[in-house]
Amino acid sequence: MDLYNVMVFYEGEGSTNIYIPGNGDTTITYGRPVYVKNANFNVIEALRSFRKMQISIKIGVSSVGAYRTIDLGTQPHFVKSVPIKEKEQVTNADISSILGSATNGPIVIDNKEEDKTTDYGSYVLPSGKFAGKTLAEIDKEGKLKAVYNGYKTRNKEIKEAIEKYYNSQISK
Repeated sequence: MDLYNVMVFYEGEGSTNIYIPGNGDTTITYGRPVYVKNANFNVIEALRSFRKMQISIKIGVSSVGAYRTIDLGTQPHFVKSVPIKEKEQVTNADISSILGSATNGPIVIDNKEEDKTTDYGSYVLPSGKFAGKTLAEIDKEGKLKAVYNGYKTRNKEIKEAIEKYYNSQISK
């Protein structure tokens, strides 16, 4: 396979990102060319596809004036060999354990009783302007929506407590 050395220039304003096969996303800036060593045909064709983005290339030039050098010959290849597992024998104990696990039925966790017994109106806010006040007190003042909007991104615990308080008030 033939390998070439390529100088990549960006002729637009500022900088842009291009994808170089074997290296990944690369930022190229105006006035700072990138020198790609050991580029194969596929890499050169990928670089040519960026012509509409004001990317120009010169093949077979020296690295004089390059801001950055990328050597594709030393880049690690991401080919991963997967070891083949040996077949494991299934024993009668394995079969009986699988069949025996379904006799008890699925495990059901019922959280509805926990929600009914908890009084979210007595939840005390730990911080902020209303620190030390309960949700019920803040709701009577008409400020609970403002507190919810203030805490919905900052403190998930308070947000959930206010939501559960609203749900408990609706269900009454």
